[in-house]
Amino acid sequence: MRLRILHTNDIHSHFDQFAKASTIIKQSTQEHTLILDGGDFADFRSIELQGTKGMAAIELLEEVGYDALTIGNNEMFNGIHTLEYMASNSSLPFISNNLVKKDLSPIKGVFPSVILHKNNLRILITGSSPDMGVFNEGLGVHMHSYKEAIVNEIERNKGKYDLCILLNHVGTFADDELAKEIPELDVILSAHDHKLYKEAKIIEGTILNSDGKYGEYVGIVDIEIKDQQVTLLHSETIETNGVESDERILDILKVN
Repeated sequence: MRLRILHTNDIHSHFDQFAKASTIIKQSTQEHTLILDGGDFADFRSIELQGTKGMAAIELLEEVGYDALTIGNNEMFNGIHTLEYMASNSSLPFISNNLVKKDLSPIKGVFPSVILHKNNLRILITGSSPDMGVFNEGLGVHMHSYKEAIVNEIERNKGKYDLCILLNHVGTFADDELAKEIPELDVILSAHDHKLYKEAKIIEGTILNSDGKYGEYVGIVDIEIKDQQVTLLHSETIETNGVESDERILDILKVN
């Protein structure tokens, strides 16, 4: 069984550039495609987001057909109430396995992981958010250990999935260690530190990719799952400069 993964990260509300990324995503989507974002899609310096409590970002993600995203630091920066409003009103899941309220209660609308189905595959998607240190208290959040949280989600879903994908907004510095220490991770899509991989790399059998920042690139990872083995067939990061903007995205931005 084959699966195409299209992914972005660290858009930071560069929505004009995202309109170009949207064109690539729509053109690259095949019958069995998963579209994911690694976090920091929504940057609240954006007027569109301030005026809609973040819902303009959700509208853009839904238009392109994203299946899930993880929560980066910028999704937290307008406060816990805005994050809850966005997550609970989104048709696509907001994922973070290590982010909770400062009183340790769950954040409404946020999932530690989800299982999606594509091409008869059960795909476990979990995601980790970055620890903001001294800013956690002011943001109203608490961060659990991301390593422990990843392991907990894998154990909790044992036997329920065929493929495990981590949306890692901790940073690429953690990827190699996670790949070596947690063999159940099949794919790690990284974010936060804006690293650009021209193509995916493989560490201890785990596929790793990251596609820079600001919607300047779209990542493509094509894999095959056969006899419980995941094989990388093809990967690339496609530059968006020079690509025609998606008119539907531009129309949404005009309204908001």
